[in-house]
Amino acid sequence: MGHTSFNGIIPEVYEKYEKLRGLILNGNQFQGEVPSSLFNCQSLTVLDLANNQLNGTFPHWLGDLPELQIFVLKSNKFHGPIETPSTNKIAFPGMRVLDLSHNEFEGLVPQKYLQNFNVMKNMVMNSTIPIYLDIGGKNFSVTTVVKGMENNFLLVITFLLTCSMSSVFKIKGRE
Repeated sequence: MGHTSFNGIIPEVYEKYEKLRGLILNGNQFQGEVPSSLFNCQSLTVLDLANNQLNGTFPHWLGDLPELQIFVLKSNKFHGPIETPSTNKIAFPGMRVLDLSHNEFEGLVPQKYLQNFNVMKNMVMNSTIPIYLDIGGKNFSVTTVVKGMENNFLLVITFLLTCSMSSVFKIKGRE
């Protein structure tokens, strides 16, 4: 549902969507905060909310989603510090692509997040044949920002690993 001119707030998600694997709302006019009911989507693998007008603080509770591999919040109006989930679990255990670029977060990325990106740290290519992220017979594309340049991946190859935080943080009193 990306680039479809939707606007307003993202509707709440209920238990019947617990098997939802991909949600792409990139390039719309959504406002407000990320609905906490997305936590009901325990199978969510791809969440792309880029290029909207979403605001609020970093939705740290998404770090407890066990299947989340691609999480894109770029070019919104998020602000404040990036906090870690309150649970003792490893946050974002399967993260492959994280793009928080072009927001207004403050402070530093918690070390706990960077230490827990195990897929990014321990990637080993077992094949020379490209394997693409396939979620229920669908391949997903994603656009990320790396060093200020947008990169569009029409297919997400399983060894794609990126963490983009360009133009993200303001340290108190400075940008």
